[in-house]
Amino acid sequence: MLTPVGIFPAAVLGMDVGALMAGAGAMAKRLGERDPLCNPAMTLALLLDLHRTKGRSTTVFMPYANALWRTADWFRQLWAESLGKARDRGGRVVHAGLTPMAALGATDQHSQVQLFAEGPDDKTYLFLRAPARHKIAIPKARFEKEAYGFLGGHTMDDLLQLEGDATQAALAFFGRPVGRVTMPELSAHALGQILMFLEYATACVGALWNINTFDQPGVELGKILTKVGMGQEAAGDKIVDEKRGTRAKELLAPGRGAASKRLVF
Repeated sequence: MLTPVGIFPAAVLGMDVGALMAGAGAMAKRLGERDPLCNPAMTLALLLDLHRTKGRSTTVFMPYANALWRTADWFRQLWAESLGKARDRGGRVVHAGLTPMAALGATDQHSQVQLFAEGPDDKTYLFLRAPARHKIAIPKARFEKEAYGFLGGHTMDDLLQLEGDATQAALAFFGRPVGRVTMPELSAHALGQILMFLEYATACVGALWNINTFDQPGVELGKILTKVGMGQEAAGDKIVDEKRGTRAKELLAPGRGAASKRLVF
């Protein structure tokens, strides 16, 4: 996101990219602290690695704002592509990774939180919270107070924030590890800070595991095979397994790999 590939479309859509980059720069300065306990990205990485050793291999990222929903999609790609690696920097087979899972508050309180609360204790939960841009009042209804009347006099943002607090408290009650990041406002500057924080945290996890978070060999193979299927001869001759001398075109030959396991209905 914080490269020309992300900045250009953001500018076309009208985002204040200057403020976005300024926010990212401000966070980068803060994350220059070498003491892990004073560096929030390092702290998060250490905590998530500790939970991984306890069997919590899935990271749930849950914004409580519709405007931030796409950050969950972005985080899902960042986390999966950066941390899912077969080998460490020394060539040792490690099959590292934490599975990202996106959820949206308050929508997924009804579709996923039952699993989160009472299902397998194999997840950590990172909430992203922010105040609403607009305060929409809930009118006083002519209902009994204990039915719907108690909502009158509050705002929709009040309700959403309380639902977020309640979900966090409920998960904590069930013994689930919960973390929270609060944005001071919904703005490009604050979003830049969040993006930089998450990128740093990802790099810190990779450093702990001694893996390269900046490549994607698993994705590259799929791209090569796509080119082979489309008829690019150079891609077909590319060696994809140095030990066996396997070429890319051999993986798509009849009887090999996915080509031999297709199901037809």
